[in-house]
Amino acid sequence: MRKTVLVVDDNSASRAIHTTALEHAGYRVFDAANGREALEKAHWDRVDLVLLDLMMPGLDGLIVRERLAADPFTRDVPVVLVTAYDEVVDLDRFRAGGFAALLRKPIGPHTVVDVVRTLIGPPTDAPGGAAPADDGGHARGAPEPLAR
Repeated sequence: MRKTVLVVDDNSASRAIHTTALEHAGYRVFDAANGREALEKAHWDRVDLVLLDLMMPGLDGLIVRERLAADPFTRDVPVVLVTAYDEVVDLDRFRAGGFAALLRKPIGPHTVVDVVRTLIGPPTDAPGGAAPADDGGHARGAPEPLAR
């Protein structure tokens, strides 16, 4: 069985880029355009990791993470917070929120795949788990670990 990643972002282009990269690497991917949809999809099937945008209308990434953490079905799922480069990020607040890592946009496809592999390992049935060929030249997307 392949590992499953839930990609949550209100920006359809970002969702498509992350989803395509992860599917190409061999992961099964669900996507959601907002926090409410993300919470619903997290219960469709076992999700191994959530890639979660911070700034979304309605339920933002912090509220979604709180609700995932409060639910016994999803509380142990690692959540990677994704935020635009120019947003102010209070790292202490996000560490306390239980995020596994922080990625700042723009994020190249290789970075997304590398972070997912680091946190949950390779997909189990993907031969070689090939990564996308082009990172788009976004070196700034390196993750900031939130573990103390």
